[in-house]
Amino acid sequence: RLGAARVAVAGALAASGGGMAWWELRRGALLADFERGRRRYVDSGGASRYPFYGRDHGYEVDYFIELGLEPGDRLFAAYRPSVLCLPHAATLLAWRRFRGATPADHPTCHGASRGWDEEGVIEVDSGRRRCRHPERPGPWWRPWIPGGAAVLSSSYPDWLAWPGVLEVVVVRGTGSRVMTVR
Repeated sequence: RLGAARVAVAGALAASGGGMAWWELRRGALLADFERGRRRYVDSGGASRYPFYGRDHGYEVDYFIELGLEPGDRLFAAYRPSVLCLPHAATLLAWRRFRGATPADHPTCHGASRGWDEEGVIEVDSGRRRCRHPERPGPWWRPWIPGGAAVLSSSYPDWLAWPGVLEVVVVRGTGSRVMTVR
């Protein structure tokens, strides 16, 4: 009887270890694709004209969207769980389920943010657009809780270029217009 329990525990540990290894290999491949896009962007000469916005195409569109951002505009972002480390991806998916929301629940003109993983606010400092936002998931050993207070300030291109961003919507500070960025 004790032998069967040991076999079951050993099997469960091996399966979870194998699952984590598969997740990290897949995640590594997605992050490598992102880095290849960054390299193509630099090699194309884009770095001399526009900041990197997370893709190796459409710099001009992202640049003009950035120029149109005004203080008080709100940014809603949905994360890509597939590029987060497994504990943070599980936390994010559980948080989404607990809230009963999905990224498909887009904000309305009134700015309801139920379906988004992050909300940021645009600030302008010396003509540069910055986004005040909550802390984002990092390495697996650093605890992360979704939906925290906006404690960080990043330049808009750096905020948008984070590999974990799947979709972004801008809601004007007046609430009069919604614009999908990605």
